[in-house]
Amino acid sequence: MIFIITQPLGHNYGGILQDYALQHYLGEKGYKSIITDIRRYRFETNLIKRSLRVIKLVFEKIVRNM
Repeated sequence: MIFIITQPLGHNYGGILQDYALQHYLGEKGYKSIITDIRRYRFETNLIKRSLRVIKLVFEKIVRNM
């Protein structure tokens, strides 16, 4: 499983297309991937706290995709 962490994409269609292409390519190579962004955590200044929140989000996505 590969986790792809991106910046917030919003209406950035080029970024959305790039994420889709990467996920599609990894799928063709036999890998399962999950794309997530860090937009919820941009206002936090404590790096450790922000990192733990991202890790929690990743694990939540793992559990949902099992």
